[in-house]
Amino acid sequence: MSAAVPGAGVPRPRARPPPDPAPAHPTDPGPPRRGACSKEQVDWVMPAAAFAALNLVKLGVVTWKLDKIGLVPKEVADFFSETPVPAVVEFSG
Repeated sequence: MSAAVPGAGVPRPRARPPPDPAPAHPTDPGPPRRGACSKEQVDWVMPAAAFAALNLVKLGVVTWKLDKIGLVPKEVADFFSETPVPAVVEFSG
């Protein structure tokens, strides 16, 4: 004979998930909810393009200003300071 198991056949209640922790301050929104802001919803193309364009404009302005005050090398002698100066040859005759 088998002994009857108490509660056999009676469904058990499901365990509830723990509640979200309360915010630390009334203005604190608390932890972010799942799916509140996924990476697929954020479009970074325009901000990245604007950032790159503004940096290129800044680079152009700096180069222009350095050129106007004479700090941008243009002549061959500006690049090769160790180039020997050719000897002066004079002919009389």
